[in-house]
Amino acid sequence: MVGIDLTGSESKPTGWAVLDGFSARTRMIGSDRDILEATVAAKPTLVSIDAPLSLPFGRTSVTDDDPAFAEAGIVRTAERVLWARGVKTYPALIRSMQQLTARGIRLATDLRKLGIPVIESFPGAMQDILGMPRKGVSLSALAQCLSEYGLTGLSDGQSRTHDEIDALSSAIVGQAFWEGKYEGVGDDREGYLIVPTTDSVRPRASVVTIAGHFAAGKSTLAELLEVRGFRRVRYSEVIAELLGTSDRLALRVEGERLHASGRQTWLSHEVLARVREADRVVVDGVRYPEDSAFWTEQAGPAHFKVFVEADAAVRRSRYSERADTAERFDEVDNSISEREVDALRGLASIVFDNTGPMNAVEAFADKLAKERP
Repeated sequence: MVGIDLTGSESKPTGWAVLDGFSARTRMIGSDRDILEATVAAKPTLVSIDAPLSLPFGRTSVTDDDPAFAEAGIVRTAERVLWARGVKTYPALIRSMQQLTARGIRLATDLRKLGIPVIESFPGAMQDILGMPRKGVSLSALAQCLSEYGLTGLSDGQSRTHDEIDALSSAIVGQAFWEGKYEGVGDDREGYLIVPTTDSVRPRASVVTIAGHFAAGKSTLAELLEVRGFRRVRYSEVIAELLGTSDRLALRVEGERLHASGRQTWLSHEVLARVREADRVVVDGVRYPEDSAFWTEQAGPAHFKVFVEADAAVRRSRYSERADTAERFDEVDNSISEREVDALRGLASIVFDNTGPMNAVEAFADKLAKERP
């Protein structure tokens, strides 16, 4: 787990921490580039950022000249809920927070584009809930509490800044999220701020996402899982409803446009809305690394990522048998959306070679269904 206590400017160093089991390391980092490089190098399961990572619903910018300023305001649902519970926090778009919020959103976006899942955390809320003193009360007492939490690496004789301690607290929130001991504060429109709980483990749906190049057999596998009790959903379903057509070329072009316009997370939320009540979900046709990050942010360790591949000649043959598209194989193979698919291979929990016979796919579907209860 990587925790980041972000500052509003690159000129002021940011607290950064990595938590590997109970082993903790902290440091101070300055630039966005250095933060991104250090985080990627840590190969995190999850990144937990202490900064607002979304805007109040209706807002499109962090500044006061936003046309929706008067109507949408500067406060998110998450802040209102925390205030009602007596937890002190600042509005996401109060002037002193605007640069921090903008920076947090940029960093989260950059990480998600690499397939790295990100959650928003607030160390102050975590410290209140777990009965720890806040850094403003006593930094040394807070550091001692973290050591008593079972963390190693904090007794090396080095003094740590309050930013490093908050970064470590953020990483602990990430660990709580991963273990299912958390609550999401906020709403679907603005996203959720994660706070740890002392209650029992939160139940999660089992989510299997399937990625791969076209005609590799993604939908075949998804259909087999559907028969075995999974609720199947496709990104193209949402796009087809938007357009009023199921034409493959139109769906692909509109999907690429939505991604290029920064609406991929919105699209993922629309897909999620269709399966929110399901216990087992298979998502057919994940195309971008940020999609993979999104589903991990929803399901945590219950997200299993499958990459289906097949020999190009086999894919070409399968594609030629389709009667529902007039596009040529090479045109689709060189499309924008296909170029990003290879990145999902490196993010996969398993890579399945679907060059073989149908019974091999069926056996793989059986195995997945048994292992993802």
